[in-house]
Amino acid sequence: MNSHAYWLFNTDETEEVGEGAYEKMIYRSCIAAWGNCHGQGAEKTLQKPENDDTVFLYCARQGIVASGQVKAQQPLPSNSIFGDDAHDEYQRPLYNLKRLETPLSVADIESKTGYRLPYRHIVCRLNNKAAVKFIIDRFEDDNTIIVEDRDLSDKQLDEAIRRKTLRFKDDILAFDKKVEARRRHGMDRLRVRTLDIYCNQCALCDIADEHLLEASHIVRWADDPAARADLTNIISLCKMHHALFEHGYISLTDKLQVVKKSDCEGEMLTSILAMTSVFRIHDKHYSPNAKYLKKHRQRCHL
Repeated sequence: MNSHAYWLFNTDETEEVGEGAYEKMIYRSCIAAWGNCHGQGAEKTLQKPENDDTVFLYCARQGIVASGQVKAQQPLPSNSIFGDDAHDEYQRPLYNLKRLETPLSVADIESKTGYRLPYRHIVCRLNNKAAVKFIIDRFEDDNTIIVEDRDLSDKQLDEAIRRKTLRFKDDILAFDKKVEARRRHGMDRLRVRTLDIYCNQCALCDIADEHLLEASHIVRWADDPAARADLTNIISLCKMHHALFEHGYISLTDKLQVVKKSDCEGEMLTSILAMTSVFRIHDKHYSPNAKYLKKHRQRCHL
C-alpha cells in the first residue's frame, strides 16, 4: 500500500442540488463542493488533499463509487457540477480515475474491517489502514483488465485505457499466437489513443506521417508494469526523437520544457538537438506525468 494520504469525499447526493453530482464528477474527473461546507467554505475544503493524494468518491445510499488522485492545482470556481443555483461552487481535477462497477457499501467495509466510514463529512482523511487496504484491493479486483486474458473490442480497450485499468502481463509464451494477437491489439490501441492526443504529430517536431510516429514510453515498459497503459506515460514521437529520448539525449522538465544532453558529437546530431526546443500536445489532460518525467531524467542523468 502506498504511503500517501487517502481521503473520503462525500459527493452531496443527499442534497437536492447534489442529485447526480457524483456522475458529473466522475465524467469530468474532478471533485467538487459548494457553499459553506460546515463553516470552512468549498474552496478551503477542497484544498485539504495534497498533490497525488487518493480520494474515494462516496455517494449516499450506494457507498464508494470511484477513486482518483488529486492534481497539483488549486480549486477553481465552477458551476458545472451543482448548477447555476449553487453558491460558491469550486472543483479540483483528478487523474487516474477509477470507477467501481458495483459500489462498495459502508456496511461491507465495516463487516470486513470493523471500520465505519465517516461519510457525514464532506472531506475526511482515512487513517484506518485495514479499511484503506480493503478499499484499494476492491478497486484492483473490480477494475483491472488483463489484455492477454481475453479478446477485447476496440471500444473495450479504449474504455479501459481511459479509466487506467488496462494491464499487460510481464511474460507470455512466444508460441501462443492468440495471446500474442491480444497483446498486439492492446498495444495498437495505445498507439492510436496516443497519436490522437498529439494530433498525429511528433511532440518535438513537425513530422506528421503516421508511418514515422511511435508511442514512446517515458518510464520503460520493463521498469514499471503498472504504467504500461497509462497515457500520461506515453508520448507521440517520430522515430528519430524516440531514439534520442530513449537513449538519454533529450528529456522534459516537470513543466514540459525540453532539456538536452550537452556533450554531443557529430554535426547531424548537434543540428537535430538544436532544432528541438518545444514540446507540443493537443489534449493537455494527458500531459506527461511529472513522476514519470523525474524517473526518466534520473535514468538519463539530465
